[in-house]
Amino acid sequence: MNRSTPYLIAAALGLSANIAQAHDVWLATDQAGPSDAALPLVYGHMGEPETYDPAKVKQISAYDLKGKSINTETKVSDNRMTVKPRQAAAMITIEYDNGYWTKIDADTWENQSKSHFKKYDSASHSLKYNKNLLGWNEQFKQPVGLSMEIVPLSNPLTAKAGDILPVQVLYNGKPLAEAVIEVHGDDNTYKTDQHGRASLPLAAVDKHYIAAYHRYALDNHPDADEKSVTANLVFRTQ
Repeated sequence: MNRSTPYLIAAALGLSANIAQAHDVWLATDQAGPSDAALPLVYGHMGEPETYDPAKVKQISAYDLKGKSINTETKVSDNRMTVKPRQAAAMITIEYDNGYWTKIDADTWENQSKSHFKKYDSASHSLKYNKNLLGWNEQFKQPVGLSMEIVPLSNPLTAKAGDILPVQVLYNGKPLAEAVIEVHGDDNTYKTDQHGRASLPLAAVDKHYIAAYHRYALDNHPDADEKSVTANLVFRTQ
């Protein structure tokens, strides 16, 4: 049975208001540009990776510089996963199901659905969708079909610190209004407009990380009271 403290669980579910505390998934890259290298999958927050269960990775997709789908290979060792595209990938996406988290009391959370407990305070289903941008094609200004995703509306790889990056956040293929967005290196938070769009200033950091959050209640669900969904966009400027 997996237990943790309220602080850590709030971060794991994407409930924190500070991106430095919000746990997520992404691929570790050493430099900008398309890659066919074996890239480690990281769980945690920037600069502080943590252990994770590779079985929670549900789908990996990759695209070349022409925007065409390409195959990937995954390897798991010591409960860590690497993702290797069969050819140079310009974008790789990851779907990660962090499972059900049930709050038993003020000090105890369990990584199981509420159906396992006679008494509990609340329960959430945590889902994470990651988009790693390694190269650019104008097709990447269009959604790729993740349940939740951040779509860059201009090429972020050529942007500089202080530039404004326009993005659109989609949930189930539709614009998501009022989504909270955080940008690594920026203490401010942002929200999408009625069209799911936001204009984000880019900070002076080596690796850019943008995250959007969405939570909503689940009525009469046997396993959780709410769904907590996170989408992120990760890239290095060239």
